[in-house]
Amino acid sequence: MIETDIWTFRNLQNKNLDGFCFSKNSFIINYATVRAAVPLTAEVIQILNSNDIFRVFYSKFADRISIQHDIEFLMSDDKKSVTFFTKRSDVLYTTIVKLSDNFCLKEGPLEQNISLSHFNNDIDYRKKQSIEISSSDKPDDSVLKIFSTELQLNKLEISYLIGKDGYWINCLRDVTKTTIKIIPILKRLNKKELNSPTNIFQTVIVTGTLTELVQAIVFIESTLTNMI
Repeated sequence: MIETDIWTFRNLQNKNLDGFCFSKNSFIINYATVRAAVPLTAEVIQILNSNDIFRVFYSKFADRISIQHDIEFLMSDDKKSVTFFTKRSDVLYTTIVKLSDNFCLKEGPLEQNISLSHFNNDIDYRKKQSIEISSSDKPDDSVLKIFSTELQLNKLEISYLIGKDGYWINCLRDVTKTTIKIIPILKRLNKKELNSPTNIFQTVIVTGTLTELVQAIVFIESTLTNMI
């Protein structure tokens, strides 16, 4: 079982590797993190190691591991996972194969933990949000339901979220597969309002499955956190 960020994981999903698929409930989303069971192949390891960081979980406790190659690694305090740091995906693959008896690499039933509760505090813009989720009349399985939420962001945040030539908003739509609508300001702004973009608010409507919705909010949170 591995842990990675949602964008690397989405890149892996989009590769359409032969004989490689995920069930919709086979991963955990925790903020911007995905935890999933994956097949042990060189190509998969290479994709997941795109940031030169690879985290894998033990199927049992282990006090230490023996690694022959010159590769940096860090074991978690609870001895349940180890994080490798290397640019050499081929060496990483060879190492993990040799240690595979210790790792939980086979897909199994995993807990699905998706919560919006942690988006209610911290950053100022979230205090202005109306986090009200409404779903369509679909089957009971929340994976199949379509949800929507409205975010109240100021004009400066909207501009940053859109990005130059729409880069960030298009990236957000592509990565999360959500429908995102920015409701335009209906009134003409005066000079004072134009010079105070943080005091003018717009509504952003995000629509998608629960998983897609959480990913989108995480992406928005991450993007606005990096505002200069």
